[in-house]
Amino acid sequence: MELKQSLSTHVETEKPLRRYGAVEETAWTAEGLGRNQLDIISMAETTMMPEEIELEMAKIQRLREVLVRRESELRFM
Repeated sequence: MELKQSLSTHVETEKPLRRYGAVEETAWTAEGLGRNQLDIISMAETTMMPEEIELEMAKIQRLREVLVRRESELRFM
């Protein structure tokens, strides 16, 4: 019981969080947007496992190495 009272007193005396008005004031309307912008669908994948990310990074690294090698070959031609 004392813990609850001390917590509630601490919360009441605590400085209020700073709020930024832009978050609350921003109102998104479809009036100013073109039809194409309303139909945008995000293709981002939010459920990647860390192992999948590592595999993708390895693929990117291999592609980078190939591109660097080809670029250097073209320079010396």
